[in-house]
Amino acid sequence: VIDPEDLQAHYNLMLCWQGLGDARRAAAEQALYERFKADESSQFITGPYRQLHPEDNNERQQIHEHESSARAGVNPALAHQAGGRYSAGNPAPPRPPASYLPRRRSAGGGGGSR
Repeated sequence: VIDPEDLQAHYNLMLCWQGLGDARRAAAEQALYERFKADESSQFITGPYRQLHPEDNNERQQIHEHESSARAGVNPALAHQAGGRYSAGNPAPPRPPASYLPRRRSAGGGGGSR
């Protein structure tokens, strides 16, 4: 899959079309290149804030990771059930009765002998 916002691709296409003498296509790629190019003045303005707030800087990155952590009030005893979505005030729902569960078939395939 090709990223339609790939800055380097638009720059290279702009140079290729210029080299081939196709001014119309070169201008279109130049417009896309300039659109997606990082604004260095905004980098200068937001830099100190991003240094003081690494979480916000992380969100600003195109590719980044999120760390999972337990929410306040989560009952660790219930965390293994449903991935820790239940807290002490909201316990896990009861299991359904055995009559609702599907029955297992025997390993022999259930066929009779001849």
